[in-house]
Amino acid sequence: MCDAKVLADVRGDLANRTGELGAIGCDLFERMFKRAGVQDMFPTYKGKAVDSIKSEITAHGEKVVKLLVDFVTNADKAELSTMVADFIALHKKHNIPHKALADSQGDIVATLGKFGMNNASWGPFLDFFFNAVKF
Repeated sequence: MCDAKVLADVRGDLANRTGELGAIGCDLFERMFKRAGVQDMFPTYKGKAVDSIKSEITAHGEKVVKLLVDFVTNADKAELSTMVADFIALHKKHNIPHKALADSQGDIVATLGKFGMNNASWGPFLDFFFNAVKF
């Protein structure tokens, strides 16, 4: 279970941010795609210039950030175990290795910081998250 203070801190950072989820997600994927090989893990985006797929990565990024918000919301609830199982199954299905997910932690922290979510508790929360979804 995630520490209560960590959860309170990250939940506070996310409060009233729902209107920015697409922009946050787009920035996250733009950052991730700068790392070698990451864009290649997404067959739909492989080999395409990021500017040409901006609307698609915004939509996909929003979905990813909403999932992160759901994890934050449910990190201390029973629903988390089902969410973890679904998350793992989805990423295994698409052959996304856990290491590739965990390597995105710095990108997530940098992106959240750009949007004013600089709470130091993001590191411990993401440690909890990536440990929970380890496969």
